[in-house]
Amino acid sequence: MVSFRLLGIAALSFIFSLLPVKASTVAWWRFEEGIPNIQMVHWSGVNGVWSPDVTDVSGNGNELSAWTQEAWGGYVYHYDVPAITIPVTGQSNYLSIKNTGSWPGLWNESLRTWCPSAFTIEAAFKPENGGYRTIVGRDSKGVGDDPRNAALYFQIQNDDSVAVKFQDVSGIQHSAISAPNLIKGFTWSSDPKE
Repeated sequence: MVSFRLLGIAALSFIFSLLPVKASTVAWWRFEEGIPNIQMVHWSGVNGVWSPDVTDVSGNGNELSAWTQEAWGGYVYHYDVPAITIPVTGQSNYLSIKNTGSWPGLWNESLRTWCPSAFTIEAAFKPENGGYRTIVGRDSKGVGDDPRNAALYFQIQNDDSVAVKFQDVSGIQHSAISAPNLIKGFTWSSDPKE
């Protein structure tokens, strides 16, 4: 996933789920292994072997990696969470992550070829004001008729509506978009990085 501050994510924790007849979690990134107010470590790879930044607690090995450890494009672990326990499981929930610059991005290498017949995205997020803010996205190049479109967007749009957009394998774009002004974001300068 690539997200930018203008498209930015603030405090974030999400669950990626697949929904066939029986739901099974594909990836679940909790961000609990971090240290508050410390940058998320950038991934490293030796001979093609990944050293993940965020463990996939679903057990499926779909770890999440940070684009960089620098302030211009990284994340810091943060105490800003929607609840101190996860409602479904009762597990503790102390940390989230927050972007620290203009070009943050997280991605998962192993889900690059994932092609489900149905899926659900669950996310707890706190968005900034203005612009397009991608919460979960799947980059691609030349997927459909318009090569500027990614394969998947779960985002807040310019008019503060929430949208889910995806390209199917035939390159046809599908979307579901809420009414405008559904989401109210925060001003970057009003919410300290740590």
